[in-house]
Amino acid sequence: MAPNSSSSHGPNFGLTIGQNNGDIFFTGTTSWIAAQGMSIHETHWHGAPGHEKAPPSPSSMIPFPRDPDFVGRPEILVQINKALSEPAARIGLAGIGGVGRKSQLAIEASYRLRLQNPHTWVFWIYAGSANRFKQSFEKIATQTGIQGQIYPGTNVFELVEAWLSSEESGKWVIVLDNVDDDRFLRERAAPDSRTQEEPRKPLINYIPIDQGAVLVTGRNEKPVVKIVGRRNLIQIKHLLELVKELGFLPLAICQAAAFISYFSPRCSVSQYLEKFLNSDHSAIMLLEHEVPEEDSLNRDWEAESSIVMTWQLAFDHIARAQPPAADLLSLMCFFDRN
Repeated sequence: MAPNSSSSHGPNFGLTIGQNNGDIFFTGTTSWIAAQGMSIHETHWHGAPGHEKAPPSPSSMIPFPRDPDFVGRPEILVQINKALSEPAARIGLAGIGGVGRKSQLAIEASYRLRLQNPHTWVFWIYAGSANRFKQSFEKIATQTGIQGQIYPGTNVFELVEAWLSSEESGKWVIVLDNVDDDRFLRERAAPDSRTQEEPRKPLINYIPIDQGAVLVTGRNEKPVVKIVGRRNLIQIKHLLELVKELGFLPLAICQAAAFISYFSPRCSVSQYLEKFLNSDHSAIMLLEHEVPEEDSLNRDWEAESSIVMTWQLAFDHIARAQPPAADLLSLMCFFDRN
């Protein structure tokens, strides 16, 4: 066979390029290529001398800037950092939405990891839907310079999986963010309508379990546990504990939320709970703190916004109107001060 020629049949089946400084494109699908006896993974590309493209250096795909005012949970960050430093590590953060700042913890942990290990790749995968999951894989393919991603019919999941599984790719960490419903991750994908390829394996299986490290965040612990295991789960549940300590009283909850918001980032839910449980005096001091004026636009200016003062006014009213009821309440408090 002459240089710069190709053959799709016969004993000399293959593709030979004498010298080529441009790109080569296959117009067939991966299924067609496989049917011809070819394998993308076995294909070797030899460019002109001096034109080989060097692989990109490890970088980060964190889609958010680092928060300079981040008030962390040092014990959790230490736990995350320790876990991600181990081979094939898996760790999960679970807690209700908007509480405990799961994504913020993941962001901060990722930036700290990059500072400590600049030769480690950090990839961010959105796990809220199949479409966003695929878009994240396409970004990984672009970021790492994986060859073959632009060819029609190429399975980007297989390309990224092969790259992640290769020891030559180096160390990497994946943040799998917002795994709230893992059904689409575990179901077999439908055949591609364009290539008629057979159903692929579940999407979650394209992340190698014996390579790299994975940090998973989600509101519900069940889907997170399926990926990382029970022993590797960190539950972010301080808000639930705080609401329970406040007796599920709306005014008390609103007051605590206003306090935390007003003093943020110097005060977090966990820090407020720690102060609240420190002593009765500390709890009363927090509950006596009135909601700041900017958070009281819908309240009468003479009305008390402190939960302690509200309770005191209510009790005084009961004592005047129904003294026996006040005595009964006092007796109940004697036996159970909470």
